[in-house]
Amino acid sequence: LVSRITVVLAMPLGRSGKKKSQAPFFSQQFFIENHADIVSCVCMVACVGMMFQVTHPIASMFVTAQYNTTLNETDGDEGPSATLYFLGPKDVFAVLFYSLIWITVHALLHEYIWEKWCRRLHLSKTKTTQFYDNGQLASFYLISTIAGISILQQVITLCPSSADTVQSCTGFC
Repeated sequence: LVSRITVVLAMPLGRSGKKKSQAPFFSQQFFIENHADIVSCVCMVACVGMMFQVTHPIASMFVTAQYNTTLNETDGDEGPSATLYFLGPKDVFAVLFYSLIWITVHALLHEYIWEKWCRRLHLSKTKTTQFYDNGQLASFYLISTIAGISILQQVITLCPSSADTVQSCTGFC
């Protein structure tokens, strides 16, 4: 009876079978397997930098647009104001930061949504690849459409209907 108990207790917990070997550190396979974790840590450093007064000016370059102009429409009383953003060389940091955020979102969608659905559907390798590609494109199109509608609603509500003011409000021409 004692030998049976020790045998049961000596069995390894978790999955039985071969253990998956780790990819060598700083190898291409390591970056492929851990790209979302690496990128999310880089983004977290920028966000933590926003918390301290010493690093806030540098970290804010990664999060906010750098070249904004506020237009005030005054007709005797305080009217609505519109904030417009223009391009500049410091915006490269914000584009880099938001690209890293989207890499993290892509990895999260892939791991927690598309892989789970694919396992339930039991697809072949080619169908799995097509499913992943189409799922990522569908999520990108959905988010882009929502963002575009939001921008259009902001422009329509902030800008009056006269043609010369709309051109100055949207920044075109």
